[in-house]
This record gives sequence, C-alpha cells and structure tokens, in this order.
Amino acid sequence: MKRKIIFALLFLPVLALAQFVGWSDGEEAALGSALAGSYVGWAPRIANDGLVLTDSLLAFWKMEEDGTSTRYDAVHSYNLTHIGGSYSPTRGSGKIGYAADFEASTTISQLWSGSTAFIFSAGMPFTLACWVNVESWTGTYYVGIMGRYNPYGGNREYCLGLDCNLHKFDFRVTDSGTQTSYPAQSDATLSQWHCLVAWYNPNTDSTYLSVDGVAPVKTACPVAPGAKTNSFFVGYIEGATSWVQKFDGLIDCAGVWRGRCPQSGDGWKMISEIYNSGNGWEP
Repeated sequence: MKRKIIFALLFLPVLALAQFVGWSDGEEAALGSALAGSYVGWAPRIANDGLVLTDSLLAFWKMEEDGTSTRYDAVHSYNLTHIGGSYSPTRGSGKIGYAADFEASTTISQLWSGSTAFIFSAGMPFTLACWVNVESWTGTYYVGIMGRYNPYGGNREYCLGLDCNLHKFDFRVTDSGTQTSYPAQSDATLSQWHCLVAWYNPNTDSTYLSVDGVAPVKTACPVAPGAKTNSFFVGYIEGATSWVQKFDGLIDCAGVWRGRCPQSGDGWKMISEIYNSGNGWEP
C-alpha cells in the first residue's frame, strides 16, 4: 500500500504537466528547451485553476493610454511604441474602457515592438486575439491588425489582418517571403466591435480564425512561420506607405499566447472566455 501511495504522489506532477493549456503531450515534448530559451523571464504555468487565458500569455495590451507614444504590456514588458515617421494612435472608446484609435491618413499610424518579439518557428503553436472596430475600408488592400508580416520586403511570417477588397478578417501564416500564404477568412462589418481569435496548430497543419465567439474557420497550412527580419506591429503592415494600405479603426484588448486554443474537452473554452458573451476579457 505504501508503495502505491508513493508512486501516486510521484506521478501527480506528470499528470499536471499533461494539462498544460495550448499543447498536447507531443507538442510539449517537441518544443522542449526552445520554449524556455525564446523568452527571457517567461515560464509556463500549469492550468490548475481552470483559467485558460492566464496560461501561456506572453503579452496583453489594454490600450488605455492617452497622449503617450507607449501602450504598456499588462503582463510582461513587451510595450508597444510608435516609430520615427509615424504618430502614435489616439485614444477612443474601447470594448473595455479605451482603445487605440488608428487613422488611415497620409501619416502612418502604428504601434511597434522590437524585431525579436514573438518569433514563432520550428512548429511552435501560437494564438493572437483582440477586439477590432473597423471604421472604413481603406482601398482594396490587405491591411495589418497584429503580426510580423512584410509583403513589400519579402519577409512574410504571420498576420491577423483585414482584406479590404473582400471585406473579410484574415489570418495567414507562411514560411516564405515570396510565396502566397494560407489565409483563414471570416466576414467583417464596419462600425461594429468584433472579437478575433486566431491560432496556428502545427499538429493539424492548419490555421484557425474565430470571429465573435463562434466556431473557427479552419484552413490547411502545411508550413510554420519563417523567422524573418520583421518587427511585431499592431495596426499596421510593415512596409506600407500609402494611406490605402493602412488600418482605419480601433483595436482593444490585444494579446499574444504561446500555444493554441484547446480543441477537445472544454468546447473551445478559450474562445468563449475571450469573447465573454460579447463583453470582452482582460487579465
């Protein structure tokens, strides 16, 4: 009996690790030391409290700031700033509190984090989410909402964006700087808050995009994002110069997660918690 008890106690940590939100057992083993080496000061937390959203959360921007060039990361230190030749977005009414208000004009409005932020490669799963209110279709171009993506410099990696020609939200991942990527698309409308949750799953070789809490659109994506020389942008697609290539609208409650939405057992719990019956979520 004592041996059985001792064995059970020794086995409990293994059971806990298997509950790591965002990865299957195989994914966790495959990532190994790459996880610890990619983000200094970041360590995975076991989902023992049922709060899916707090696990693997790398950065979250509440976009509450006004009159400042910096939007502060609420969980770590991946603060967003604007760069030379652009102006910082103003503050508008958000989904929760305030939001960053991006204007499509002759002056670039964008937020930026350094070139080493959120590089996902070697088959690493990841999730992007935010609330978006599109104010206008800027021409017929693809404009960026969140991601590391520069079609003009041949440095495509991944992007959650807006196809202004088709009026659709778009999530794409590619390993090539020159080839067409693999977009998952869902309908977008003007002057309405939309909740976007997008992720890449290397186990199924697919991208997923959920809008407003519904089941996601799944698209085959047989590649992992290639590590290019991009920076991470919000409200902008790197290399854009004309106003018709820029996002026009508000972005709020934006987050980046290491790992993907769970796809079994809890019925897409992460999507429903981010959407929160249309009320939004913040850490």
